[in-house]
Amino acid sequence: LPAGATCSVCQDQTSTENLVRACTCGVAHLSCLVRRAQVSVSDNEANVTHYGSSADWQRCPTCKNDFDPTARLPLKWACWKTYLSRGEGESSRFAALVSLSYALHAEEQYKDALPFLRYSLDVRQRLFGMRVGYDKLSEGDPILEIEALLADTCYNLKNYHEALTRYRDARAHHVSAFGAAHRNTLQVCLKTAGVLVALDRRSEARDLLSKQLSLARNEFGEEDAATIQIAKVLYLCLKSQSGSHPAGPDELREAKRLNVAFGPFR
Repeated sequence: LPAGATCSVCQDQTSTENLVRACTCGVAHLSCLVRRAQVSVSDNEANVTHYGSSADWQRCPTCKNDFDPTARLPLKWACWKTYLSRGEGESSRFAALVSLSYALHAEEQYKDALPFLRYSLDVRQRLFGMRVGYDKLSEGDPILEIEALLADTCYNLKNYHEALTRYRDARAHHVSAFGAAHRNTLQVCLKTAGVLVALDRRSEARDLLSKQLSLARNEFGEEDAATIQIAKVLYLCLKSQSGSHPAGPDELREAKRLNVAFGPFR
């Protein structure tokens, strides 16, 4: 931090509290950023929905830029602690819970993120319910993203069995919400295949990827990035010699065909 730096919020030059990089406005005391957000949310709480939180926990109200990463996660923790004592069904508490879950995952703090993501999904399903199907979710509903991030977190922690269950649930719900050939659905399918490979269930991964490749080709064409990505993953899966089920002649021939049609792959 620059010598003689002063908090951009309180301008107090006598405080001994450490400063953090806040935004383009400069540096600030974390406590000042927290108090400002708390006051702003208190004044505008009617605008906080079940699925969103006040922007003042995310970005500076003065310069309108997102807070620096060094301040972002501490602010998410402060936000959660601010609303923790409220009832589980209150929108501000749920928004703080989801926001902290996302931030922990983004910072690759997967062990800490896991219980918060599980709890976020539990609260969303148990208290806010599923009054409509996944094909009629309201705009901004975070349930699909929570499910996908929870599966990603399990995978990153090498908890492959739970990851597979979570990805399969997420895939089924993405199909209901968007359709089988939607790009978001295809991405979940790719991750599902990755877990199957990690569990040495390559034949299942190959079958899944083959079906997804057919969907992508019909929906987007052979030159689309999504189609080529699926073809590459299938190619790597088909030619793999690792695990208990190494590629046989048929798989190697199919891999060669894919490399010619969509590659060359490396």
